[in-house]
Amino acid sequence: MSVEVEWLTKDESLPPHCMLMAALPGVGNVGKLFVDTMIESLPSRKLARILHPDLLPHAILSDNGLLSPPHLSLDAVELPDGKTVVTFTGAGQPLTPRGQHEVACLVLDLAHQSGCPLVLVLAGLSAQP
Repeated sequence: MSVEVEWLTKDESLPPHCMLMAALPGVGNVGKLFVDTMIESLPSRKLARILHPDLLPHAILSDNGLLSPPHLSLDAVELPDGKTVVTFTGAGQPLTPRGQHEVACLVLDLAHQSGCPLVLVLAGLSAQP
């Protein structure tokens, strides 16, 4: 695989959590907006960046003025009841089916290794109104 995890935590693993919630940009972006709102409005911390060569080829300027390579993020979000949800999101997704498969396999492997009880993917398809 050509996917790489850049851990931003000492233990280099997912913390105990009640679910992993994934949402990437797509049709409507509703799931992504929900996950982004959770990260921004609840206590959260970035766990890791996932790098893949098939991600959109542009860097992003952070709030502190640093350039960040194209990546997907894993964050830990603390819910009001004290439980933790791990989120998986980003500004884009790999542009090739192979890249999408590799990243999906990595995220599912991380969930499995951490004993994650539930993986919820927020996705939408276009449909007739």
